[in-house]
Amino acid sequence: MSEIQQQVFENLALECMDLVYSNAIRLAGSTEKAELLVQNTYEFAFYLFEYTDQKFDFAAWLNDIMILIYKDSSHSFPFTGIKSDNIMNALKYYAEIVMPQQNIRLNSNETGHN
Repeated sequence: MSEIQQQVFENLALECMDLVYSNAIRLAGSTEKAELLVQNTYEFAFYLFEYTDQKFDFAAWLNDIMILIYKDSSHSFPFTGIKSDNIMNALKYYAEIVMPQQNIRLNSNETGHN
């Protein structure tokens, strides 16, 4: 990810932090679990961000990612992290199916796809 993309991500992430955290508390039911859920959400979002054209509702995108992580991890605590096959499959599905349906375009320069 370029420095410019990283700065854009950081700025958007900071703008959404309160909303993401309050949604995480509602989902996870405790501050401890919510903090881990937020951390995982931002990790996955950071991983995917460079592959998007970055022209979408960032807060809604984060919320979708958080829900995927929560659904994958709700049966186990602490959360399994980025190495979880289930969550990686869910994120791949999200990137290939859901994002295009919501007009979140993958950046063809980064992925090599059209």
